[in-house]
Amino acid sequence: MRKMTIVFIVLIILTACNSTNEPQGGKIKVLYWNQEMFNADYGNMFYSKYPDIEVEVVSLDNLVNRSEGSIDELIKQIDQANIDVVFTRSYEEYLTFSNREVLESLDEWIQKDHFDIDNFNPHITSLLRENASNRLNGLAPMFSSIALFYNKDMFDQFSIEYPEDQLSWKDVFGLATRFVDDKDDTYGFSFEGSLYELVSMIGRTNGLNIVTVNNNNIWIMNDSEEWENILATVQEVHQSGAIHITEPVFTATLDVKGKEELFINGKSAMTISTTSLIEQYEKSDKSFTLGIVTVPVDPAFRDSSYTIRPNQVFGIYSRSPNKELAWKFISFVNSDEVAKVKSKSVTGLYTRTTYSEELFGHSLEPFYKLNHDIRIRYPIDLPRDFNRALNELVTKEATQFLSGSQNSHETVIKVKQEGEVLYKNMKE
Repeated sequence: MRKMTIVFIVLIILTACNSTNEPQGGKIKVLYWNQEMFNADYGNMFYSKYPDIEVEVVSLDNLVNRSEGSIDELIKQIDQANIDVVFTRSYEEYLTFSNREVLESLDEWIQKDHFDIDNFNPHITSLLRENASNRLNGLAPMFSSIALFYNKDMFDQFSIEYPEDQLSWKDVFGLATRFVDDKDDTYGFSFEGSLYELVSMIGRTNGLNIVTVNNNNIWIMNDSEEWENILATVQEVHQSGAIHITEPVFTATLDVKGKEELFINGKSAMTISTTSLIEQYEKSDKSFTLGIVTVPVDPAFRDSSYTIRPNQVFGIYSRSPNKELAWKFISFVNSDEVAKVKSKSVTGLYTRTTYSEELFGHSLEPFYKLNHDIRIRYPIDLPRDFNRALNELVTKEATQFLSGSQNSHETVIKVKQEGEVLYKNMKE
């Protein structure tokens, strides 16, 4: 009898030792762009490591189309689809979901599993806690940022000092004007985007949003005098012939390959871009030496930039019945293991700093050196196609201003009035 008791106890101990907190299998629903992108980005790796966990991908594209731009409707769609893992398209969307308790806090899961976030970029984890609960409600494997690129050879040719970190836009444009000469095909600064994007970027650097929304009320270029000053700054450097601005087109991001030909071909001394420009440079004949410093900043907030931000964030849906499996997926996607593998084939800025130190030998520090400027929040509950329409409106009126057809005050008033009418018409 005593021997049977001992055997029974041993079996209990062995069972306890072999029993872990690892989920043994099951099914989860993950919100992502679409099935194909999910498989390529994370799915194939996850299936390989956890073959017993089935993943059903719910297309974010479909949910967004059905919600017609309404964040309230999108939240309803997520609930109706019984999502386990939520994927947000932007930092502002993550904040909205956090503040509306759509997302479960990850703090307890992180503590329970001793999940390593010490090697995450501290700026990003701090940003993710900037919600009403001050909790970490999501994790982002990658983040976005931009920097100022410059052609060292052109600076040497003109005997001009190299740009430094944390210059203001006034400093950058001042450097650009020193490259003006008799050559029509070279510039001190080139911007590969529309006038709307350039004006908006300068404004955001200085804590201004072109669009401010509160409930159903909208303000366009609310700080009129400051926007007039920004337009005047752009006009001054444009008239000097020192900068080149791309023909008016709408682009959702600066990260559009094939658009930096002027700079890559050695025809521009400076430009603004993402890490994609480093890839383009490495694929070119590298006819000059490349330099990189931080994006221009507000002199009053020299250590901050609105451009560093986690965009694609994964979180556990607060009403999910499969939170343990959802956490297993999120912790895997944000693991050192995945970052190490993806960093060898997918270039970008990884939240795990070990894999964001350099790219093709170029230091990436300028992309993550600055803190996030918390003054800037993008409005997210806007009518579909409003941003495109506003881009076209601002670019049209700013072009009229640069040509001398109207002054800065008239330009701002037109953008205000017509922009607000656009919003109201699209909102109806």
